[in-house]
Amino acid sequence: MTFGPNNSPLSGKEGTKLTSTMIKDRLNKEIENNVTITLRPSADPETIDVQGRGELQIGSVLKFISYWIAYHSSFLLICCVTGILVETLRREGFEMTICPPTVLAVEGEDGVKREPYEEVTVDVSPELQGMVIDALSDRKGNLLEFRDIGNRTRLIFQVPSRGMMGFRHEIISATRGSATVNSIFSHYDKVNISDFASLKKGKLVSMEQGESTGYALMMVQERGQMFIGVNEPVYEGMVVGEHAKSGDLDVNPCRAKKLSNVRSTGAEEKVSLTPPRRLSVEEVISYMNSDEVLEVTPKSIRLRKRLLDTGERARFNKGKTSSRT
Repeated sequence: MTFGPNNSPLSGKEGTKLTSTMIKDRLNKEIENNVTITLRPSADPETIDVQGRGELQIGSVLKFISYWIAYHSSFLLICCVTGILVETLRREGFEMTICPPTVLAVEGEDGVKREPYEEVTVDVSPELQGMVIDALSDRKGNLLEFRDIGNRTRLIFQVPSRGMMGFRHEIISATRGSATVNSIFSHYDKVNISDFASLKKGKLVSMEQGESTGYALMMVQERGQMFIGVNEPVYEGMVVGEHAKSGDLDVNPCRAKKLSNVRSTGAEEKVSLTPPRRLSVEEVISYMNSDEVLEVTPKSIRLRKRLLDTGERARFNKGKTSSRT
């Protein structure tokens, strides 16, 4: 993942440590004691690449095996850092912009890039096993073993590490915390990146800057699930919700109700809002699309587009589509 200074319209309003130099110095101190991450220079001098083991949270014996693979074979399992480091920095007063995680590929002697696969073991109740199989099949997982262990079912899959991003949060939420998920590095193999495009959800993106209103959110929530509530600051390009359909949709969460001295049907309509879905740092990291970045401050976590301007973003997407055709 790439860490850099916060460059959103709301930068500098909640944190005290804002510059790229402060962020780099703090990360350099972190690697002195934290052997699970590595720093690499980025193409942009204002940013720095952080390489880590991702969502792998395993026991000490398996950690030793992971480190042996990483340092003796020059292999890194996943280029994605967990929310622990990010949470630590934001509580210290840092404001940052964080790019989506990417998987570290290995180029073989034949010049073909291969990505890591994981052996994933899921223990779940028999009535929920279909949900797990469907979820991992969508993530291009291959079922290796299926057996009953007491009153639970054990499923063993081989899944690309790219497909495992966000799976744990998704399946734990879907099974109400009853599923147990464990994974370990398996091997490297070729991966078709386009197979994972359908995993990403469409977003509701703000096209105005200001404070959200209940009147506007009541209409916007019909299009999907909201991430913000009433009277929260928003800006153009900020993701305010998840679209119910594929693709992004530009919305105006700041629209105010027009006032007049003429009474009309529905003028006194009650504003009824669904509670917003609040995402943690770890959830957002695995939820981001490639054209989005995460804005982290001591008080807020905001998901936004790389290109904030609505017109500029539309032109970029149009050019991207035409180049594919």
